[in-house]
Amino acid sequence: MAPVFAAHWKLLPRLDKPMDGGKLWRGQRLLGDHKTIRGFIVGWLAALIFVLVQAYIYDQSSTVRDWYPIDFSDFNLVLWATLLSLGALGGDLVKSFFKRRLNIAPGKPWVPFDQTDYVAGTLLASLAVIVLPLRYYLIAAVLGLVLHPISTFLGWIFKLKDTPI
Repeated sequence: MAPVFAAHWKLLPRLDKPMDGGKLWRGQRLLGDHKTIRGFIVGWLAALIFVLVQAYIYDQSSTVRDWYPIDFSDFNLVLWATLLSLGALGGDLVKSFFKRRLNIAPGKPWVPFDQTDYVAGTLLASLAVIVLPLRYYLIAAVLGLVLHPISTFLGWIFKLKDTPI
């Protein structure tokens, strides 16, 4: 939701430029106007904040350390956040590319890909550093399927999104 908030609050207006630079492929925009440099940068900043918060909680709580599958002391946190955000945002860009090919309008639902693109991208990117037991990947996929519609619905209630699902 970080890129959505950035657009709604008009953060970093000079970076509100399409990532595809208006380029066409086979007569269609590569990604469209809704995938911006601003959204990508704000998405990375949000990932960095969340990773730092997670690492702090991990460091402060022995209970969390006992059940959490990742030891944050093993990672450079800026690189970890960068890797995860590139995976999540990259997954969203790949999905957007295919949505354009199928003539699905920006903001229109494309189930189940809207719910899984960022999770799949993040999990694939994380494999460059760590391989977890399969159950963690399954939990992440299920959480993505459940949390995305909830966050989209909340975005619609707060007038940040055009559609409720």
